[in-house]
Amino acid sequence: MAITVEQARQSIQEAERMIAECDAQLKAFNQGIPQDTTAAQAEKAELEAERAKWRDAREDGFYALARAESGVPGIIGSHGDFQWLNTIDYTLNDFARLCPGAFVDRFLAVTSLDSGPPRLTPHDEAEGWRTGGKLYDWSPDDTRQDRGSGAALGPRLRSLDHLPEALQAGLDASFHEWYVFRHPSPTIDFAVFVNWMGFSLWNSTFRWLIDYFWQEVERVNPESYVSEGWTLVFVTRNAALFESVLAALSADLERKEQTPSSGPATE
Repeated sequence: MAITVEQARQSIQEAERMIAECDAQLKAFNQGIPQDTTAAQAEKAELEAERAKWRDAREDGFYALARAESGVPGIIGSHGDFQWLNTIDYTLNDFARLCPGAFVDRFLAVTSLDSGPPRLTPHDEAEGWRTGGKLYDWSPDDTRQDRGSGAALGPRLRSLDHLPEALQAGLDASFHEWYVFRHPSPTIDFAVFVNWMGFSLWNSTFRWLIDYFWQEVERVNPESYVSEGWTLVFVTRNAALFESVLAALSADLERKEQTPSSGPATE
């Protein structure tokens, strides 16, 4: 059963209170107790784990608040011509089955597969997939770290059954990232964002990374971007597509809340 706006706000407030309490305990611990013993290290680790638990609870509260206020399964926003959705209710596998129109009859650049570079098989290459450009990570100190491989660039996608073999087999895993184009994917270098734990477009913890993400999206100029790490991130400059995605996910979420044992519907 979905929680109310007031319940969501109360859960956020409780989580923030507990985070502040953990921070105070950690500060006192760091200032007053020698930390070079096994017992001290264990106590500090326990405090940090407790803080992480309440940090996750606060994030869940923000997602629940967005759902209660707007009826959509996640937090939404915009940046220039792009609209975006962050959700914890769906995996990329769920998203692809519920919203195939975001990918079919389009060209994919796959930049991460289960947190690593995509590897193509001879069958994939025979289907028209190829490797191009370079993949790289970006650090807070503005340094680029090449990953030693390129993106998997696909032909026009006729159906989800024509994804690379490893991608079809691994859709239930996490840390996937796709750039989606209406024209053949450009042979360029791509930055990888999904491997930053907890990456989202609303969390100020990642402000430096969010700023760089938008620079990259504007440079690459895809129709859409989707990734799944701890959360699913969907970005598109196609307004009609964004509305259809929200409608599909919202309808599925409403159905699941009415029948909790059911899985995601398919188109």
